[in-house]
Amino acid sequence: MTQTHQPTAGAPEPRQLSRRTLLGAFGAGVATLAITGCGRNSALDSPATASASAGSGFPVTVTHRFGTTTIPAAPKRIAALGQTDCDPLIALGVTPVGIGSFKQGWYDPFHPWNEPGFTDGNPPQLNFSEPEYGKILELQPDLITMVSGGITKAQYTKLSQIAPVVGPPVGYEDYAVPYGPHTLLIGQCVGKEDEAKAVVAKVDAEFAAVRKRHPEWANMTAADAESYTGKYDVLGKNAPRSTFLTSMGFKASPKLAKAIGGKYQLDISAEELGPLVGDLDLVIWNTDPGTIKKLQTDAVVSGLSNTQKGHAIWITYDKTDQFMWAMDWGTVLSSSYAIKVGEPLIEQALAGKNPISPGNG
Repeated sequence: MTQTHQPTAGAPEPRQLSRRTLLGAFGAGVATLAITGCGRNSALDSPATASASAGSGFPVTVTHRFGTTTIPAAPKRIAALGQTDCDPLIALGVTPVGIGSFKQGWYDPFHPWNEPGFTDGNPPQLNFSEPEYGKILELQPDLITMVSGGITKAQYTKLSQIAPVVGPPVGYEDYAVPYGPHTLLIGQCVGKEDEAKAVVAKVDAEFAAVRKRHPEWANMTAADAESYTGKYDVLGKNAPRSTFLTSMGFKASPKLAKAIGGKYQLDISAEELGPLVGDLDLVIWNTDPGTIKKLQTDAVVSGLSNTQKGHAIWITYDKTDQFMWAMDWGTVLSSSYAIKVGEPLIEQALAGKNPISPGNG
């Protein structure tokens, strides 16, 4: 899920918490999808377990990082405190009464892929990095989900005094739960495990269809790079935007993968950028809003072989760049949106057209 965001979460500059800190928090530890098959995002690969009584399906007991939580009856008022927890709920036909957010001007949790689910208007936004216990209590939730967030044991304990709380599934880091386990655990909480498996399988099939349409991509290398304030970095294999590329069929450069290792991203000097990135078949460049042209004419970036060939896609973390956010959220809803927008952008880039992601006019 990820990690991406805009100007900065309450910091004086757009760079401090936006790209590096938030991206690192959002995607670190995300399981890489297999290029063939479903991989760890598959509905068939669940790290969570649930038990339920016969008949209605409730009470249900689910397992997560902090132990087990019993949900006595089908929840009707869910506070989706985890940053992207609203998406699997909406995919399952459940509208939360409150959703997690950074609550700064650069951030917006409402996107084209989830807005149709808020039929009665957008619910209140809740600060998930520092839970607002009083506001959550006022919503009178009967379930609090923090599956995709960075909840601590102390926060879990305090929130549990308000309503049953479900944390991240066992085996995944904060902000790093792929859409399969993410959706399945939430599906168990609302008594819709079979429906959850079905919607995840649908997204798995959408990625598989792209790979079938473009078998040539399996022999191509791709990476997500960033440039802010004159510095460069490349995202590692576990970052959400990297897993999007591998899910679409691309492979990582062995040389670049070795350099990054298990890190979320690797800072790269101007001298290293060419040898590590220049010979890739595709690069997705992310930068500050309004600075794409500046990056395209950057002395180092403009000299890269893939830039000169037009084999790059240019994105920003502007709220209007929904392709970037769809990749970064990496949910059962946003992934479908990312495929729809991203496939033609990739086709254009590989045709040498240097496309700019929609929303960066």
